[in-house]
Amino acid sequence: MAQIELKNISKQYDTSVKVIENLDLQVINGEFLVLVGPSGCGKSTMLRLIAGLETATEGDIYIGDKLVNAIPPKDRDISMVFQNYALYPHMTVYDNMAFGLKLRKFKKSEIQQRVEDAAEILEITSLLKRKPKQLSGGQRQRVALGRAIVRKPAVFLFDEPLSNLDAKLRVQMRAEIKKLHKRLKTTMVYVTHDQIEAMTMGDRIAVMNDGVIHQLGTPLRLYNEPADRFVAGFIGSPAMNFISMKIKAGALIADNGSFNIPIPQKHAASLKPYINKNITVGIRPEDIAITPKVDDAPMIELRVNIFEPMGNETLLYLSSGDTTFTCRSTEFRPESFVSETIKLYPDMTKIRYFDPDTGKAIKVS
Repeated sequence: MAQIELKNISKQYDTSVKVIENLDLQVINGEFLVLVGPSGCGKSTMLRLIAGLETATEGDIYIGDKLVNAIPPKDRDISMVFQNYALYPHMTVYDNMAFGLKLRKFKKSEIQQRVEDAAEILEITSLLKRKPKQLSGGQRQRVALGRAIVRKPAVFLFDEPLSNLDAKLRVQMRAEIKKLHKRLKTTMVYVTHDQIEAMTMGDRIAVMNDGVIHQLGTPLRLYNEPADRFVAGFIGSPAMNFISMKIKAGALIADNGSFNIPIPQKHAASLKPYINKNITVGIRPEDIAITPKVDDAPMIELRVNIFEPMGNETLLYLSSGDTTFTCRSTEFRPESFVSETIKLYPDMTKIRYFDPDTGKAIKVS
């Protein structure tokens, strides 16, 4: 096992394209860290920098206590699992898993033992004599994992390894990789653009955009205490609703022209600097109820545009003027819905506020 530390890392391909800028990150020894963000945010580039497949323009990379900037990938004590499996089609599963060990001149008996142990962990012992074309997508991914495991590296790197699998298999493989981490207790860095993967797999998550880490923390910390509007909108499915509103004095009301919401008294002191100014109000779809949870709950009336029955819940897509909303409800019954409008009650204890200029979260007591 080994910790990873990136110090003041920048990656620039030419004078106009800076993919990563002045990035600092420490991956704790033995943790499962997920890098998540939209396509092009720099997460895969950062993984390739750790692996040595790319060279940093500036900054230092440490694996364990060793500076690895000038060390080639094969000597960094890492194993990488790719999106496209990268298996040799003419080799059996056994030979694919053993290939790296053979190159490193391991004894035949040790190679056999390591391959058999990895195959047992991944439950692919019966597949060792097959070739990749005879395997399903999930089986191929297990072989790719097995090839990484036999190396017994200090660090595992995963570059969107599940994106080629169907939805059901992705759920299964998420659990398998988490079980693998629990069993091996090895440092793992996992790249994905799927925030559900990030939330369900990571000990900690680094949310990236435009080559910058916006927030680093546990899944629940990011969900409950997003540092800015980008994190709040990226973590959570469906995404958080954002409403541009103006804070009015007196009873302290947030007004967007179509409706208004009374601000809880306990938030008043924190929002005083924004009185008579615009502010972005955020509320998650699951924090909007059809039945009021408390007396005197604030109510907003919205037009239902479409709804999607999901079985145990329904997704409602609504609007009021130019403002659009998503509501995730277990109370809504499509079979009894007759009106075009509906009354909704946002949970004001879950509401979030963001500075409209900086996007930063406004902390309220």
